[in-house]
Amino acid sequence: MLDLCSGLGGASEAMVQDEDWLVVRVDSDPQGILEPDWPRYTVHECVKNLSNNFIKSYGLIGVSPVQDITLLWASPPCRDFSRGYHAPGPTALRAGESFEPDMSILEACIDLKEHWEPKFWCIENVIGAIPYFEPYLGPPTQIIGPFVLWHNLPTIAVDYSFTHFKADSDVWSTNPVRSNLRAKLPIEISTAVMKAAMSPTLEDFS
Repeated sequence: MLDLCSGLGGASEAMVQDEDWLVVRVDSDPQGILEPDWPRYTVHECVKNLSNNFIKSYGLIGVSPVQDITLLWASPPCRDFSRGYHAPGPTALRAGESFEPDMSILEACIDLKEHWEPKFWCIENVIGAIPYFEPYLGPPTQIIGPFVLWHNLPTIAVDYSFTHFKADSDVWSTNPVRSNLRAKLPIEISTAVMKAAMSPTLEDFS
């Protein structure tokens, strides 16, 4: 699994805990959960290094990115798309100013998806991202609580009793990882994504 813009690693946590999965987390944020000896890459840097050398830089010699990636996950930073009071969009609107979110990270994630051709892929963001992501990805495939997902996985089946509010993970604004904590996917969704990726598809029988 490649976990792009991984933040605190919530999306890939179930896979990290499963010995059958090999996970590479990619994030440039020094507050992220990346192992200390891994280089910190932006997705833009990944696009500039579209080769096996990028994967080999993580010590995964012999892994073919085109053939062996089961799942590519990407969670572009959501601040530009947030509807929160202090987010850039609403702040600009109150000031009577125009605001256009930065789409370059999403575009880089799509470039990586198209280059590596993973068996499954998923791009996640917030409700406010929908009108900006739809021209690139179409309507969302699934919405699970506050998490909006575009993907080609089988249905991601989370227990009907599951609930999650990003405010539950909130901390004081002085906390340097506040945004990462609020954005972190819960283990229930990570586990459901892993099960979906491991489910047989028609391609497996062809």
